[in-house]
Amino acid sequence: MPIVKLSDKKTLERVYRFPHCLELAKGSKKPKRGSGKELPYWRVIERMPGAKAAFESVYGTEVTELSDAALAYDTPEQCFDSWVECQEPGVGGKFWWRSDGERSVIRWIPEKKTYSDDPEDQLPHAELPNHKWERNVGRLYVRLQGLARQGYSQPVLVRTGGINDIVRIAQFLHNLKKEVEQTYGPDQTLMHYLVVLWRYEVTRADPTSGGRYPHWDIGIDRSPLYAQSALQDAQDRAVAQLSSGNVRLLDVETGEFVDGDADYDPESDPYNVPDSSYMRDEDGNLTIEPDPEPEPTLTPDDNRPAEPVPEPHYEATEQDLDEPTVVGGQGAELPPAPKPPAEKKPKPKRTRAPKPKAKPKPPEQPEEVEELEGSLFEAMAQNGLSYDINRKAASLSGLDMNAWRGAATKLAEDCPDEFAKDGKPYFPHMLLIAGRLGYEKVGNDNLDEVMEKLREFDAHATPEQRVPF
Repeated sequence: MPIVKLSDKKTLERVYRFPHCLELAKGSKKPKRGSGKELPYWRVIERMPGAKAAFESVYGTEVTELSDAALAYDTPEQCFDSWVECQEPGVGGKFWWRSDGERSVIRWIPEKKTYSDDPEDQLPHAELPNHKWERNVGRLYVRLQGLARQGYSQPVLVRTGGINDIVRIAQFLHNLKKEVEQTYGPDQTLMHYLVVLWRYEVTRADPTSGGRYPHWDIGIDRSPLYAQSALQDAQDRAVAQLSSGNVRLLDVETGEFVDGDADYDPESDPYNVPDSSYMRDEDGNLTIEPDPEPEPTLTPDDNRPAEPVPEPHYEATEQDLDEPTVVGGQGAELPPAPKPPAEKKPKPKRTRAPKPKAKPKPPEQPEEVEELEGSLFEAMAQNGLSYDINRKAASLSGLDMNAWRGAATKLAEDCPDEFAKDGKPYFPHMLLIAGRLGYEKVGNDNLDEVMEKLREFDAHATPEQRVPF
């Protein structure tokens, strides 16, 4: 059985975080009294043995930029939390309370001599003691890919106490979550999304002394790899929307978008003109006169009327003129029957002697790959593939973009002649070949299978079946 407030489901969901291997702080180490000095780079604090040495072997000692950071958890609240905390200054200073600005969430209770997070034991923020030691604290959890290659895949905690840093990071994660939900659906999370972190100098006024002093804030933005992937996804969705006919139309009078053709009236559209000729009436107004209908053409299958039989034509001769013929009565001589016209014999067509046919050249036999005989289709059938050139390219559906880019990069390295362009993965060509192999969509459930089939295609395809690009 789980222990309440220690290992129960509610407590575990509230503190859903893995142990972090490193902490990156903005300031120097705290002296015995006072606070540390702000640094233009991150100070590395080791929380797991060997993690600091692995970090410095990849990024160096005085790090000011991290370009391969990935968000460690699903929601903005899990990736970044910010509180108002009260702790005595100096090393080992006593922690008094933590508040969200309106009410405490955990505090030290002198009467019980223990900490409590029970809502009944909490106080309003204004009634909490020792406000002179309160401070703003922000904690961002990311994973570093370079550190993961060294064997440390645990999250890294990036600490900050600056108000501007807290507002900037919280606003960025909030906007990123909205963008991800609009692009991929409400079920898509922020885990593994690549971001860039850096330190930059800014000068602010000090209200106490009246002077201006430099500070080094934390900047955060999307990784360029994510921006390229998002742009490619937007282009793919636009092409799919246009091909499906579900297009949003813009009403020029109201400035509003109209989904589909539901509100479209072709009769009121002045540009919807039928195939006709333009003419003007007597007043000079533009009129439309329909084109004359073409005469129907008969085909051999139509019922044509029977053609009339021509009457026989008789021409008189000189004998007929000298000896007129008596028509009617006994012994009357009838004119001779007209001779039928002679049939015209068709002229024989001139024919030329046929040219001797050239001997066909034997087709070039493709090189045998892995001792497989037969055509491309036979070779693919032996490997469980079904290749059809008429199939459309596959589409991405419910796919982790980081996993897709990593698998595509590895495929481009293994098969550079087929799936790489200018030394980089050529994503459209991969989706085209995947579609011809029978995959309509590529997702998390079949990503490894698709990549394996693409490698088999590169190994067994003939030059005639490869798509040039």
